[in-house]
Amino acid sequence: MKAFDWAEFLRHHPILATLDAKHAEWLLSEDVSTERRYEPGAAIVREGEEDDSVFLIGSGTAEAVLQDERGQTIQLSLMLPGETFGEMAFFEGMPRSATVRARDACVVLQLKGRELR
Repeated sequence: MKAFDWAEFLRHHPILATLDAKHAEWLLSEDVSTERRYEPGAAIVREGEEDDSVFLIGSGTAEAVLQDERGQTIQLSLMLPGETFGEMAFFEGMPRSATVRARDACVVLQLKGRELR
């Protein structure tokens, strides 16, 4: 059972709000999605991973980062509640191009790519 109110979240999401009730229920089923909680600094996805999941940020923030050739961390983007990430890996089937980690405590819904196809 998911603790975050994802049904309410979907009703207000700019893209997912267009889903009818049947498809929203399917998207939130345990066969398709999993709610995960991350502590600050925890990796949600890692650069180079091969996974076609798409992620929705319910609360908290996440950041996409890369390591440069000197080992310095470069922040590529900051993602806020309501944003999604992982779409390019889903559509292109390529390994993750950056690491995404929780910037602060966050709740994320992982949509399993294989179930979405």
